[in-house]
Amino acid sequence: MQTTEKEYMTYKAVDFAKDLRFIGWRLSPNSASNKFWSDFQKDHPEMKPEINRAIEILQSVKLNRTSLSPEEEKMEVGKLKKRITDRKRQLTTRYILYVAAAACLFCAVFMLQNVSISENKIDAAVAQASKDIQLISDDHITILPQNAIIECKADGTILIESSDKKSSSVKSALKMNRLIVPKGKRSSLLMPDGTKIWIASGSELEFPTMFANNKRQIRLSGEAYLEVAKDRTKPFTVNGDDFSVEVLGTKFNISAYRGNAFKQVVLLEGSVKVNSGSKRSLTLSPNQMATITGNDITASEVDAYDYISWKDGILTLSSYPLNQVLHYLERYYDVEIKSSPETDVLKCNGKLILTDNIEDVLDCIQSTMPIKIEKENNQIKICLTNQN
Repeated sequence: MQTTEKEYMTYKAVDFAKDLRFIGWRLSPNSASNKFWSDFQKDHPEMKPEINRAIEILQSVKLNRTSLSPEEEKMEVGKLKKRITDRKRQLTTRYILYVAAAACLFCAVFMLQNVSISENKIDAAVAQASKDIQLISDDHITILPQNAIIECKADGTILIESSDKKSSSVKSALKMNRLIVPKGKRSSLLMPDGTKIWIASGSELEFPTMFANNKRQIRLSGEAYLEVAKDRTKPFTVNGDDFSVEVLGTKFNISAYRGNAFKQVVLLEGSVKVNSGSKRSLTLSPNQMATITGNDITASEVDAYDYISWKDGILTLSSYPLNQVLHYLERYYDVEIKSSPETDVLKCNGKLILTDNIEDVLDCIQSTMPIKIEKENNQIKICLTNQN
């Protein structure tokens, strides 16, 4: 069913960037789509900032040319065109347009080789407790909708706003609140000091309704992107299992899922101090990543946006093995995907828009890689196809 104009009025930039009608307009405009979006912006000028931001997001989603030589790129684009042509015989005209457009946003480079893969696992108790987002405050559990915005007010109450702008309030906890975001869900939190936190799938966050007088502390298991409000009189600390991150005011991402062999902290702006369980520490500059493995902690240069693009509904890939991508999609969509050793080592480069429908995402991957996707009894299977 096509999205109505009224529904578009509730959209944010990320929603537009994942909308097939919007993507089709930006990639293959025609008189009808131009008229619709022109009229929409005239009738609703307040939506122009979100639409302009969505256009910026789509413009950033392009082939990662730094990972391929010109010869390799030409060869892979040739293979990509052939696979799209082959699939056209099986798809309707409207769906062909989407797959072809999506294929332009995602380029997969496949190289069969032996590689070492680390698995992302979350705490079983958190994953199995509920399929819903849960806010635990004292002895009260509140079930939250997908993408709910949680705001801690200065008077000690917690305001919850859903995507349809409906809101409710919860009595604050005497101690710490717990926000449990299971696989397939995402949420965000606004603290009284102005700090914003985006919480990824399969994560758990402990936070106070109001910070203490001389410090700001939260606890994270999983992944989150934070924009910390500056306050030199109250340092901000994120604690995790055997690590902590200390900041004054900055933007950074933390990935620290339970069971992972490593934890990562990526800095976008400002400065952070990362401490490992062995009391070793280092200070990061923008576009640096700290990796904590056991008692060791190291720093490396990265493109920070590659690690925070998930909050915009974009998965950025740089020579990622396919099974690592599939593990991410399992957690993001709360599905089970089975793959084979032959497909696990295929390499992926580029940027993938994470639409609300995983079938669209998998079709995009399938149209750019030598794989076949089958679905049986709510289980998705990935196998290798013969290459010509």
